[in-house]
Amino acid sequence: MENTILEMVEMSKEKDEQITLGFLDIDYFKDFNTYFGHQVGDKVLQFVSAVLKEQLKGKIGRVGGDEFIFCFVGKKR
Repeated sequence: MENTILEMVEMSKEKDEQITLGFLDIDYFKDFNTYFGHQVGDKVLQFVSAVLKEQLKGKIGRVGGDEFIFCFVGKKR
């Protein structure tokens, strides 16, 4: 994901576009996993990933157990 983001930054510079980079962490996910089990936790992660992919145009990646990063390029206003 790091190389992808670097490529997007370079592309945004060349095209004079802005880049948006965000980080999402699911609070208390470890406790959720402990209480409900890892199979349910995996379904939650899949759901969060699907929502991010549906709502954001760009690149989305999981960078940790309950952490996601997203990046997209758009025109300057």
